[in-house]
Amino acid sequence: MDSAVLVLSCDKYSHIWPAFFKCWQKYFPDCRLPVYLGSNTQPFQHNSVKTLLSNGDPDWSTSLLRILDQIPEKRIFIILEDLLLASPMNTGHFSQAFDFMVKKQAKYIKYYLPSYWDEDVPGEPFRILARGNPRRHSVVAFWDKEYLKSILIAGESPWNFEILGTYRTSYTDGFFTMKNTLCEFANMIERGHWDPKALRWAEKEGLDVGRSSRPIMRGGVGLKSIIQSVVYRLMFKIPWRTRVNIVNFLRRLFISY
Repeated sequence: MDSAVLVLSCDKYSHIWPAFFKCWQKYFPDCRLPVYLGSNTQPFQHNSVKTLLSNGDPDWSTSLLRILDQIPEKRIFIILEDLLLASPMNTGHFSQAFDFMVKKQAKYIKYYLPSYWDEDVPGEPFRILARGNPRRHSVVAFWDKEYLKSILIAGESPWNFEILGTYRTSYTDGFFTMKNTLCEFANMIERGHWDPKALRWAEKEGLDVGRSSRPIMRGGVGLKSIIQSVVYRLMFKIPWRTRVNIVNFLRRLFISY
């Protein structure tokens, strides 16, 4: 299939690696693809995982490029180490995404159905992500490896890549989103803090995530996160083309580029 899985991480998140792969084996035991763990300098000993090191951490995008250069496969599913599988992986949908990439020469497939898309792909459980979509891509997704490498710019953070990188992909075809759900995920960490709800779930699962390694989100940090989530959801109720027109108007109004 010439495809692989990349669990993208860094040394400071190593405390959660055992929990991630425990969930991966529990909920995706029949994964037949090579599984790589990408980090900086710290290896991980696991009989079904190969660690790929960037040998330092000059910046996020440079580290990712160094890791991608070590992967021989052409297509990859990228997932972050703090996004733990919380239900069985639908292996049919997972394989279907890679098959679709080959059939349509797709550059990118979003692993969940977002609140914005273009039209359905006839006869396929996928939808087209239209040109000009804001936040058209994220790191976690099915990627054509060489295309991903071509849009990475040294010096960028993951947030730069998702926001500024969207401009680099705005008018490129080959971007799709799945209509079916792969599985449930538990997003453990937000802004460097444990998500309390996810942490309770992990404890019920009997997972050792290294709780003492970082603080729990509470107080002002938690309230800020809730407000931002509410605003984010409200904004996405506005059609994306309308949002783009509003932003473009404000840029012209304030001569901001």
